[in-house]
Amino acid sequence: MTRTVVVVKKRIVVAAVLCIPLSLMATSCGTVPPSDALSDDLTILNVDPLECTGISLKKDIPIKREVVYESSVTPNRFMLVLRYREGGDEKEVTPGLMPGYINISYVSEVEQTKGMPLIVYQRYCVIEIWRLYPKSDRKVCYLWKIGDREIAMKLMLEDLGAKFLSERQISLSEDEKSKLKAYSLKLIKIFVASLKEAPPTS
Repeated sequence: MTRTVVVVKKRIVVAAVLCIPLSLMATSCGTVPPSDALSDDLTILNVDPLECTGISLKKDIPIKREVVYESSVTPNRFMLVLRYREGGDEKEVTPGLMPGYINISYVSEVEQTKGMPLIVYQRYCVIEIWRLYPKSDRKVCYLWKIGDREIAMKLMLEDLGAKFLSERQISLSEDEKSKLKAYSLKLIKIFVASLKEAPPTS
């Protein structure tokens, strides 16, 4: 599908959508112990469903604002995205990426027809923590999605060329879901605060 990404120019629109009261969700990828090799059997990996709650955002990494249009949906529907990338944009595995990287996105799926109010369909936070295994030509993502409609976690296995190989769904208890939601609320406060204009310098 064709994807067009446009940097958000009007922060007011993004802030209005992000600040609407919601039952927030967050997603994140967990880590696996470093090793020289990695089995393709994801069932042998130890998983901590709350590992993502230990992530602290680095103040020197900016949170970018984007509008994403998807050709597969109605022309008037789009996604407002706040994106934090602690690595992960690079096309090749380099020493600077080892042993992995973190991506966090807060997404609002909205629709706006000319002359009509903005409609918010759903909101969710996605956190990915990737672990790289160059000797095995593999990378693993522990992925959480916490949103209005669901709170879920899974592992994804890809080769270093980003070819999908397999995935494993992770069961979450109600207590774990509650703690993940609480953590996501903290993240959203940070993301929304990033929309504020910097004070003028004179």
